[in-house]
Amino acid sequence: MHQNNNSSIEADMKVEINKKRLEYLLALYKMSVDDLLSLLNKGRKRITGAADISGDSIDLGVLKRIGEIFDKEVSFFQDYSKLSTNASSSIFFRKTSFGTELNLESIRTVNRSLPERVVSANGWKI
Repeated sequence: MHQNNNSSIEADMKVEINKKRLEYLLALYKMSVDDLLSLLNKGRKRITGAADISGDSIDLGVLKRIGEIFDKEVSFFQDYSKLSTNASSSIFFRKTSFGTELNLESIRTVNRSLPERVVSANGWKI
């Protein structure tokens, strides 16, 4: 019963997010909003719509489910630092074809195994 109470509170609690972070993940994973909604609503009675995830704030429970899909913590979505979508920031922005269809878990595994690229003082990506 304690779990249901927490879920109910999370569903009613909205948190402010940097929606550019969600757009970044959709581009990185080559997903549409409809693709994300399909994953979010799979096996759910309460349906999440595009309007529920397109604003500057999202229900905490929905945000946690989005985080589970992309293997990200809630704090990732609340960070306002800029993320790069240029070709050097990720193999998924460099290549359009991999010789096979990558599933969501494959992309998550690659993203976990690659270090974050940091720009050093001299401008080199390390």
